[in-house]
Amino acid sequence: MSDSKDSCVDMKELNVSIIFEILVESLFGLRLDDDLDGFDCEAFLIAQNSTLREAMRRSNIPFRQFMFWNKDKQFAAENEVVLKNLGANVLKKYREKKANGTTKEVGSSIIGHLIANDYPSEEHRISDLIVFLIAGHETTAHSLSFFIYCMAKNKEARAKLQCELDQRLPLLSTHPTPAELESISPSAIAQLEYFSWCLKESQRLYPVAPVVGRQLQRDLPHNGFVLPKNSVVAVHLYGAGRQRWIEDADQFRPERWSKSHPQYEELKQIPSLFSM
Repeated sequence: MSDSKDSCVDMKELNVSIIFEILVESLFGLRLDDDLDGFDCEAFLIAQNSTLREAMRRSNIPFRQFMFWNKDKQFAAENEVVLKNLGANVLKKYREKKANGTTKEVGSSIIGHLIANDYPSEEHRISDLIVFLIAGHETTAHSLSFFIYCMAKNKEARAKLQCELDQRLPLLSTHPTPAELESISPSAIAQLEYFSWCLKESQRLYPVAPVVGRQLQRDLPHNGFVLPKNSVVAVHLYGAGRQRWIEDADQFRPERWSKSHPQYEELKQIPSLFSM
């Protein structure tokens, strides 16, 4: 990817592009190049970021919905149309492939469930589709980027992982064919113990969502005082993974996730994005 040993590759940008393409195919059964001709991934990402930022501002400033003169609000409104058009196009292409018998049966994929389910309107269905797309690709891409960063910075762990991959997975050619890639089954990947440790350790150090919030559904007594119902509680996941009791908390140590590690039982109790 790089032009020379001194040049750089933006792994985050590369991963976002790759994961986005993978999700479109796995969730919706569509290929960007073949089925969504003319799709502009960069324009989609700009539209997504603009819309999400505006949603955050609106939640903090309720009056903002009336600020029609604001340039950022106007830009976000334009980008909402971009996202809706993409969702409508995905549904259209999927239905065309379904009618031609060139895709999976309705109900066997995420988009199949979206189409089979009853919605108040097509706009509601499109909104759900966009949520799946936005929520899935960026978090996965950023987690992968942090994982690659950790492996690049830790030579010993990288060598151990390479050894496990060489022993457990079939050797692929420089440009693997679809048949070669299919030979690597999900069950085989699930058996990669050290790989699992490395993933957990990278997410402990660099959680993709450093803070998550929850609104209390009831009064919650805690340490002698009461958190009232409807309060918003923020959980600092970045801090949770770097608590003082964790041995070498700032260091990348995949072996700490071994069941034989003395701190394993405590470590697995740390709140994570996937357990909230």
